[in-house]
Amino acid sequence: MNIAATYELPESFNGFASFGAPRREIPQISAAANDRGDVIAELPAAGMDEVVAALQLLEHSVQRCLSFEKVLPEAMLKTLGDINRVQSTLTLAGYFRGDARPALSRATQRQEAPLSAPSAPFHGLVGACPQMRRLYQSIEAAGTARANLLIVGETGTGKELVARAIHGCGLRANAPFIALNCAALPKDLIESELFGYQRGAFSGATSDHLGLFRAGEGGTLFLDEITEMSAETQSKLLRAIQERSIRPVGSTREQPVNVRVIASTNRDPKAALAEGRLRADLYYRLQAVVLTVPPLRARMADVPLLVEHFISLFNRRDGRSVEGVEQRALEALLIYRWPGNVRELSNAIEGAFTFGKGSLINCADLPPEVVAVDKLEAESKVANDPATELPTFADNERELISRALKNARGNKVLAAKRLQISRKKLYAKIAKYQIAEVA
Repeated sequence: MNIAATYELPESFNGFASFGAPRREIPQISAAANDRGDVIAELPAAGMDEVVAALQLLEHSVQRCLSFEKVLPEAMLKTLGDINRVQSTLTLAGYFRGDARPALSRATQRQEAPLSAPSAPFHGLVGACPQMRRLYQSIEAAGTARANLLIVGETGTGKELVARAIHGCGLRANAPFIALNCAALPKDLIESELFGYQRGAFSGATSDHLGLFRAGEGGTLFLDEITEMSAETQSKLLRAIQERSIRPVGSTREQPVNVRVIASTNRDPKAALAEGRLRADLYYRLQAVVLTVPPLRARMADVPLLVEHFISLFNRRDGRSVEGVEQRALEALLIYRWPGNVRELSNAIEGAFTFGKGSLINCADLPPEVVAVDKLEAESKVANDPATELPTFADNERELISRALKNARGNKVLAAKRLQISRKKLYAKIAKYQIAEVA
């Protein structure tokens, strides 16, 4: 059933005042919502001031249709008063044909998009920069797919969190999620851990062992650092993925399995292929879906959000009430390049909780390498200050030629050879800088 509301300009309305425009008469404005939640609005064909006022009325119309607190952001109305008519028209067209209309169909469930609150974690992942928002979209798409996939990212970027987020977004969310770090187990144990074994298969096998493939039935199996797995085990893993069946160690029978495999590596897959660390057939099997997790240095704008997240986390864990980070300490955190990525940042904040006792984290609480980079940056700024006196190129060249002549005891042929210039050029430089003969 369609519902609609129509409004005319109230006598008390003074929507033009904030734009310094006199009150004008405008025609009525209508807004309607159909069964699908689409909102259809009719705006008056009037000047820019009238359109802005009409949009304010549209707010009230849509509120009546959908019982929705806020539709058009106040900031947009203010911005429209400051830009020209063409820009405003494009902005309004984008508003009505872009994200607003599908969002209104969900207005009664939620007022903002899932990522509109930048500090809200996305399945445990924290970040609001464009790279992370694109990653969140890829995670949601991968979650609903059935294909096995590969996650690529440096150590400490949160590859397992990404895998858990994919699992949580998908149809297998209520089934087991099982993670295995392939670098943590000896090569001869990974196979039995993955595929299981039968009693008596080897010395010490006193009972049957399911293995991770069967333990994760219906769910997700995450294989971290797959490039650390031997080529032989990679071959058996490929067969298990293709045939959807495994053969436990010591058994002669295939057993069907239903598990989604998500693999990860901290290496460049192409380089791993060239080095023989990753089988080509396994890589091409996983290549259908590849997600890349950005390093922390590529999204430094997220550092304050991550710091806030970790402070909140450790406050709850340790029963502390740390309020934040001093400005100087935050600057140090933003300058440091974080080779260990988010894990290193987490460890730095955790260490600050251990050594710092104040309500604010300061530089003394941070790891020495973080503060040292901050000091080097400060020294670099001083060195790059235009007011700082630096020797000119001519001064340096004069000094260099003088030292070469002194070391060669006045022998110009030898000095030219050491300077890697011609003797003729050396004579010209000596004349130019009026360098005295060396006795």
